[in-house]
Amino acid sequence: MKKYGYVLIVLMLILSGCGSHVISPYNESTQVEASKPTITAGATGVFEQVKDAENNSTISFTNGWKQEVPNENMTIVVEVGNLKSDPMQGIVVVQNQRTGTGEVLAEKKFLTPSKHGSIKITSTNVFNFTIEAEDKTSFLFNVYNGFASVSNKVQNKEIAQDTNIKFQYFYRGFATVKYNMFDTYPVGTLIIETDADWHDFMDKYVPGIPYYVAPDFSKELLVYIGSFPAKPNYSTGLDIKGFTISGNKLDTEYVMYENSGDANGIYAQNIDDIVHCFVNIVKISKSDIPQNIENIYHKK
Repeated sequence: MKKYGYVLIVLMLILSGCGSHVISPYNESTQVEASKPTITAGATGVFEQVKDAENNSTISFTNGWKQEVPNENMTIVVEVGNLKSDPMQGIVVVQNQRTGTGEVLAEKKFLTPSKHGSIKITSTNVFNFTIEAEDKTSFLFNVYNGFASVSNKVQNKEIAQDTNIKFQYFYRGFATVKYNMFDTYPVGTLIIETDADWHDFMDKYVPGIPYYVAPDFSKELLVYIGSFPAKPNYSTGLDIKGFTISGNKLDTEYVMYENSGDANGIYAQNIDDIVHCFVNIVKISKSDIPQNIENIYHKK
């Protein structure tokens, strides 16, 4: 078997909970408003004005948030604003910093899926954020996965168009990845449209797992949706509600639950240097995907 630097084992979800650890869901009562300069007891993170000398030359920041992860000796810092070279383009900067010294261990930058002006954080639920743009477009953002969905209070259909795409679950489970390698593991929504791409994807990211059944790619496509955890100590399962089209990209919407947000009650414990990516793969009709969709997986 090829060695890819990952510890990638896809675990089938067993309802009995084998191989998983159930943790009480997050309490939504601890949600924090971004306008508050400090946090109250039990809340997670603190909103603050961003002072980022490294990025200030290219980005105009509005506000930010940070959360210490004590067992990792790390602080996660989120900074939002817009590009100075393109003021309508919103941007989120996520940094992992060494607690105490501020040394930047890792950095990711996420552009808003479409341009709506400068953005700001308006509320947070653990490592999930609501981010609002100048024109009142609202984005859902996850520290690990980036932008999850977009909605517009003005109902601009060019921004996020609901679809009636019917889907059938093809596979659901956890992929186990070394923590320092998860940056290169695919997250978000990817369309797989050929048998060659499907084999390439499986060989790269889930080597050794048998996959005897494949869809009829002349009529069907596979959609991969990968999600890393919102909290570093455990990963959660997610249920798909449907799909939207934003710009030229297919986006996934998740079912939201009253007490646990998008978590569906299936959890996997992350230990030491191991983190779990929850994987949904669904089948959809080829005719349901517009020709100009860009987030398609291609064999390299």
